[in-house]
Amino acid sequence: MDVASSGPASVARRLLEEVLNHGRLDLIEELVAEDAVEHEPLPIATGEMRNDLRTWLTELRSAFPDYHVHIEDVVTEGEKVAIRERITGTNLGSLLGMPPTGRPMSIDGFDLLRVRDGRIVEHWGLTDGWGMAHQLGLAAGAR
Repeated sequence: MDVASSGPASVARRLLEEVLNHGRLDLIEELVAEDAVEHEPLPIATGEMRNDLRTWLTELRSAFPDYHVHIEDVVTEGEKVAIRERITGTNLGSLLGMPPTGRPMSIDGFDLLRVRDGRIVEHWGLTDGWGMAHQLGLAAGAR
């Protein structure tokens, strides 16, 4: 991989577009360092970011076959890349043991990644989990 195509923003975009949107889990080893640190508490976590990412994305894409991350903004400073995104999908499969609702969701997300030598070495993320639960009818008081 040449250095120009492995800048922090390029690596972050590839993770979202190729891995998350297109299910290219085979690219995780290329894009994420072996000792990468995940700071976002994932519902499925073992402490090994590559494995946890693969497991969580498999669960998400099974629950939301049309899962898609729309990149809204990208800001890069040094090794860090901040991405604001819109996450959409229709809940057609079970999610963490909950039956599918058949409902669509559209929520906001934010990722901050640190990239060194063409690989992600740290990740922090926030997604609107309550908004997703509400839209899917899984939150108290949701219709």
